[in-house]
Amino acid sequence: MSDTNQIPLLVLDLPKTGHKVSISSYLTTGQSRELQVLMFGEGGFDTATERFTGLTGQSFLAYQDKAAEFLIKEVKNSEGVVIPYTKEWHHNLPAEDGNLIYSKVTEIATSSLGLPVERKKK
Repeated sequence: MSDTNQIPLLVLDLPKTGHKVSISSYLTTGQSRELQVLMFGEGGFDTATERFTGLTGQSFLAYQDKAAEFLIKEVKNSEGVVIPYTKEWHHNLPAEDGNLIYSKVTEIATSSLGLPVERKKK
C-alpha cells in the first residue's frame, strides 16, 4: 500500500472564504476506474469526438462529487485550522469557491481518465 503523503498536492486558495484546499495532483488507477464506471454506467464514449455520450447531468454531477471525494486531501479554514471535507461543506460554500474546486477536480479527473480536458475548436 502506498503512502498518500507521497502524492504531490496542489493548494487552492478559495477567494470568498479564505479556505485552503489541498488536492491530489492525480487519481490512482483504482479511483480512475471507479469514475469510469460512473461515466459508462449510463452512456458510452465516442472515440471520434473524444466525448462521453448518453450521459445525464445527474451522472456528471455524481462523477464530480466522487472525484472531489477522491482528490481533496485536506481543508484548512481561514485561521489555518484543519476541517473535515464533506460534500455538505463543499455544497455550502459560496458558488465562486465551490466552482473553483470543481473546475480543478474535473481537470485532474479528466486528465487521469486519459481523456482531453478541453476540446479545441477548429
